[in-house]
Amino acid sequence: MRIIMSACLCLLTTWAQAELIIEQGYVRGLPPGQPNTAAFMTLHNTGRLPLTIVAISSEAADKVELHTSRQHNGMVHMEQLERLPIAAAERVQLQPGGHHLMLLGLRRPLPEGESVALRFSLSDGTQATATLSVRSVLNEPEQTHQHHH
Repeated sequence: MRIIMSACLCLLTTWAQAELIIEQGYVRGLPPGQPNTAAFMTLHNTGRLPLTIVAISSEAADKVELHTSRQHNGMVHMEQLERLPIAAAERVQLQPGGHHLMLLGLRRPLPEGESVALRFSLSDGTQATATLSVRSVLNEPEQTHQHHH
């Protein structure tokens, strides 16, 4: 009887875990020779528990960092965020001028239409992956051109 009870508790714990879904994402395609670029998306926690993103990686770049843009004395500054908590059932926008990902030390040019794989590490030890297409900066909506890196 104890074995059955333990198995049921494991199933309930797994069922209740947070789940990260990446929606409407893209990587900003820049002219050749640029060492860094940005990625934007909506992060959706579809689970019943909060989750926290603690690291992001990609084979396309040496490092991927989570950044936010803040205004200070009339100037926009980027700050690195060490983690990003997302409440249960919450969506967080990563967009130009706000939270976004920076792909630093690009290992190769990223032409429009190519795909970039990202791996998100969560504080509970689980991971989520996403494959985003590269969209030329020339094809972004006009309002996103005000904030370049």
